[in-house]
Amino acid sequence: EKFNAYLSLNHDRTDGQRDNSEFYITNGYAKIGYDFSQNWNASGNIILSQFNSNNPGRTDQPVLDNWVDALRGTYSLAINNQYDKMSGAVQGYYNFGHHEINDGYTSGSTPRNYLFNSDDYNAGVAVYESFRLFRGSLITAGFDFKQWGGHAWNHLNDGSDKDLIDRNVNEYAVYALAQQSFGKLTVNGGIRLEDNETYGSEWVPQGGLAYHATDRTSFKATASRGFRSPNIRELYMFAPANPDLKPEYMNNYDVSYIQKLFDNKMELELTAYFAQGRDMITTTMIDGKPKNINSGEFINKGFDFSLSYEILPALKLHGNYSFLDSDIRITGAPKHQSFMNANWKTGKFIFSAGYQYISGLYTQTADSDTETYGLLNARVSYQPVKWISLFVNGDNLTDTHYEIYKGFPMPGIIAMGGIDIRF
Repeated sequence: EKFNAYLSLNHDRTDGQRDNSEFYITNGYAKIGYDFSQNWNASGNIILSQFNSNNPGRTDQPVLDNWVDALRGTYSLAINNQYDKMSGAVQGYYNFGHHEINDGYTSGSTPRNYLFNSDDYNAGVAVYESFRLFRGSLITAGFDFKQWGGHAWNHLNDGSDKDLIDRNVNEYAVYALAQQSFGKLTVNGGIRLEDNETYGSEWVPQGGLAYHATDRTSFKATASRGFRSPNIRELYMFAPANPDLKPEYMNNYDVSYIQKLFDNKMELELTAYFAQGRDMITTTMIDGKPKNINSGEFINKGFDFSLSYEILPALKLHGNYSFLDSDIRITGAPKHQSFMNANWKTGKFIFSAGYQYISGLYTQTADSDTETYGLLNARVSYQPVKWISLFVNGDNLTDTHYEIYKGFPMPGIIAMGGIDIRF
């Protein structure tokens, strides 16, 4: 009737592809909801995650006994309203974590005499309401409050504790957004005032338009300013933590062209963008361990292109290509990235094959060398009856050797088979 609930539980574990790279995680998720009326409802979520991971270090700089044991969770509650000309919500959340970390040691050095411990939280309230005052309009106003904080300490082998950090920070924001349609043209704009008690206040504007020239041809353009202060985990928690981080700033501009062809069986989309900013927070590997750093000033520009084509009702193609030109080195962001996938259905079989090509990928910011590789993946599934499907996956079928992070080789050929049962 008016009550609904959802519950899930899963567990994953692996020995890893290298020595000292074991990992396991157990996740639990519960959601409940209640409809007070046709216009009002409430919902609540609980997410809990317990995991343990081990870091073997770089292949040329191995690390011993470097592990993380952590419990993380989120509680959230929302009350929503939905009317013909207005809708909105009041949402509250509490995100928390407890971590115990052994920073490990390199071969020939002495094991550490402590375990790093930390508790962190991120709590907040969001209130917003949207109004449709007249035809083609949408106006939204909202308020956000967030407090994050935590406590970190080293637990020494002699049983004593050494405090490292214990603090919290408040953030406030108010914002307003407006959108109006004029036939084929839609225009939108907004402004947000972000106030952080550590970094001060920042105005964050945005604006955009969309023009639907025909049912098959559309153009879009946006301009926005981005601002984000570092959170407590980036500053103080985990191995990558860096207390000297600065906020991120960015001005972003992009334009898009979308076209449908051949009775809508083919769709093309091309987006060009330009972003100028400073102090992007990235994670890089330093001496075999991750660390958060600011990038300094940067300009990113490039374009994305995607294509989907239904050649036959049973044969579909999808592909995309991205080009990124940046004047800084960004770990994990390739200069060239392309992907092509074909999907063919015949009888009770579905065959799928895809190829991904990566070029100009920095595996660490301190190294000018880049990685280039291609990956061939395939999947075959068979549905003997309506409620059962058998499948076999093959990833990296050409056994390509590649790295995304320096000194951490990715797996070779991976084969997996399974069964899906639907009730």
